[in-house]
Amino acid sequence: MLGLASACALAGIDEVEPNDDPSMAQLVPSNGAFISASFEGALSPGDVDYYQVNLIGTDLLFVDIFDFTPAVFDDNDSILGLFDENGVLVAFNDNAAFGTLSALVAIVPTPGSYFLAVSGAGDVNFVGDHDQSFDYVLTFNTIPAPSTVLLLVPTFAPFAGRRRLG
Repeated sequence: MLGLASACALAGIDEVEPNDDPSMAQLVPSNGAFISASFEGALSPGDVDYYQVNLIGTDLLFVDIFDFTPAVFDDNDSILGLFDENGVLVAFNDNAAFGTLSALVAIVPTPGSYFLAVSGAGDVNFVGDHDQSFDYVLTFNTIPAPSTVLLLVPTFAPFAGRRRLG
C-alpha cells in the first residue's frame, strides 16, 4: 500500500498522550490538498489513540498501521475506526494489512474534520476494551478526488466504507 512507502521514507512524528478521545486527538499535519504523514505510537491495554485529519475536499484516504516490535509475526492485533466530526463511524478495519494489523481505505464524501481511532482487537466501540500492548507506525496519505481520480473508485470500493476485512 501507499503507507509502506511513507513508513519507510518519512521520519515518524511522535505520538503525544493524552490522545484518548476525539477532544484530545493529535492533529495530522497537512500541506494543503495532500496529506502524507506518519506517527510513531504505542498502544497499551485499555488505550485508544485518536488522530484528527482535516480534509479540504472529497478525498481518498489511506491509513496503514505497522508493528516493528521484535516478536511473533501476528501477535499484535490492531483495529482502526474513522469517525466524522459528529462521532459517526464512517469506516472500520480489522486484520487487513500484514498478519493481524489493520489498513483502511476510505472515500471521504465531504470536507471536514475526521478522527481516526487506533485500538486493540475486540474493542469495536473504541473505549479501550482490549489487552494489546505494542509500538506502531501509523501512516496517513490522501489523494484528492477530482473527476479523474474518481475513476479509481471501482478499484478501491471493496476496501471502502464500514466493512470488516479478514
